[in-house]
Amino acid sequence: MILPEHCQTERTILSRLERSDSDFFHQIFSDAQLIQFLDNEVHFSMQNSHKLISTYRNQDHAFWLVKLKETEEKIGLAGFYHFDKKHLFAQCKFVIAKQYQRKGYMLEAMKELTKQALINGTLHRIEAQIHINNFGAQAFVQKLGFKCEGRLRENFLVNKVFHDSLLYALIGSDL
Repeated sequence: MILPEHCQTERTILSRLERSDSDFFHQIFSDAQLIQFLDNEVHFSMQNSHKLISTYRNQDHAFWLVKLKETEEKIGLAGFYHFDKKHLFAQCKFVIAKQYQRKGYMLEAMKELTKQALINGTLHRIEAQIHINNFGAQAFVQKLGFKCEGRLRENFLVNKVFHDSLLYALIGSDL
């Protein structure tokens, strides 16, 4: 997997997620409202966060911490998982602290990460499965150039209830 350890955009710094980022990771994943549309459970303990951060650092995942360039404040997480090395595709996930939403920071970060992955040949296709009611994320991936490919019925388990999701994809020729 040829993806950078660190990269920058105009206003953000992206660095690979480290175990030392556990406090911020826990802050994000313990906020039930913030992660309501993700397929992750709310973290009530740091132990849950340590376990997930270890998963996010294995060979099947590549996640970056998103920081403000000006202050280096941690504001979000973005990355890829479920890599299919034969067919060169993966899924993406992104989450940003509430106070930084709708300011373009995550858009900058994900544009850079998707460009890096698709241009260097690490990936040919990036998918995003978005909860059917997560209209903000649907609009967000469309701004990145993702195309909606269809509805997946009851494939998303959130809080022990199955929900539909929309499958979006971005391929190198879309850039």
